[in-house]
Amino acid sequence: MTERLNAEERKAEYAFAVFLKPNNRMVGSTSYLDVAPKRKIAEIGSTWYSSEVQGTVVNPECKYLLLKHAFEDWSAIRVQLGTDVKNVHSQRAILKLGAKFEGRLRNHGIRPDGSIRDSMLYSIISEEWPTVKKGLEARIESFA
Repeated sequence: MTERLNAEERKAEYAFAVFLKPNNRMVGSTSYLDVAPKRKIAEIGSTWYSSEVQGTVVNPECKYLLLKHAFEDWSAIRVQLGTDVKNVHSQRAILKLGAKFEGRLRNHGIRPDGSIRDSMLYSIISEEWPTVKKGLEARIESFA
């Protein structure tokens, strides 16, 4: 019984490779992090894209698919996204998705170079999802 309860509380991670359809070439990766089904929350992160697809439909479309799955299939009540305080480009991209800024997490981690990292935290909650969804659909359509 204890083993089962511990398994329920474990957080899962799911990484996805991102490929362009025309030539089936990998151009990035994005992930669900800290998926907690009992608490109905998840985080999206560990995202990177090659420079050629940055600023294109790739990020909004990937995030749309992940958010849609989290809110509509998993019945998530909250999806959060975070980024390094120094990564202003990602901060802007997250805001363009429709996420709300929640705050700065101080001393949230250690960077590969050994320096201390602060993180900027954003979220979308279930009540906001219908509006965020419409905004993302319109944004994706604008790239067509």
